[in-house]
Amino acid sequence: MGDKLNISINLSTNSVVVGAPRFELVGPNNTIIESSNGTNIQKNIIFNKDIKYIFVRVLDGEKPIAFSAPIWLSEGAESLPQCLVPQIWKDEAALLPSI
Repeated sequence: MGDKLNISINLSTNSVVVGAPRFELVGPNNTIIESSNGTNIQKNIIFNKDIKYIFVRVLDGEKPIAFSAPIWLSEGAESLPQCLVPQIWKDEAALLPSI
């Protein structure tokens, strides 16, 4: 059995009409790990070391309408280092979210 990952996602349509929203939590090889209809998903999923990343796909009916960036998963008791802004972007730091 793997570790438990608590997932909570909420969809705001910003007044855009979405007929039948559905969330999919997707892993390697486009494997659907979890799926939920509606505008939110709250799940506890069990994953193993073979799952290196997951991403969220939002569908309206059968049509994909949004994707998240990959969420990378790794084992270990220690947190990974922060991903800092590349030096080349230092002058544009005001445009980027703070870390």
